Amino acid sequence: ADVQRVAAIVARPEHTERSYPTRTWDKWSAAVPNGGIRYWFLEDIAYDPVRIRDEIMAFVGLPGAAVGIAPDYNRKKGQWHADMRAEVRLLLYEQFADEIRRAAELFGGRAVAWRNELDAAVSALETAALLRLEVQGLLQPVRFARRPVERQQATNDIHVVDEKGL
Repeated sequence: ADVQRVAAIVARPEHTERSYPTRTWDKWSAAVPNGGIRYWFLEDIAYDPVRIRDEIMAFVGLPGAAVGIAPDYNRKKGQWHADMRAEVRLLLYEQFADEIRRAAELFGGRAVAWRNELDAAVSALETAALLRLEVQGLLQPVRFARRPVERQQATNDIHVVDEKGL
């Protein structure tokens, strides 16, 4: 149920426009002078809301200003949110794989962890698919034998040598 609901949400044009932070960053950074914009990760806001609120206030020129809202306030608290089971994650990875990879390059930080999670999920899926094919008899298991490797000193070319040294 959650996976169908999430699929319907990410298919909406108004949601798609907001689902690509690198595109948003590109648009704003082209229009705003260097140093005039910043970004924060939602994970950091959730983990350390006081620090992030203070950073944002300082960035907009209001360091130490009194704020009438709690730093951990969440206007969406109590609303529906997807249970991030494997099926939902895989749907989102499929939909946003290129964006996740670009975000890791552009933003670094937490976005690198997103990319690493994506790559691990893809690797696990590929492994599972290969194992299914092997179990079904559609794929012969591949066995990799260790071969000694020698390095030719003069050119640094790598030559693979079989077990007999040939």
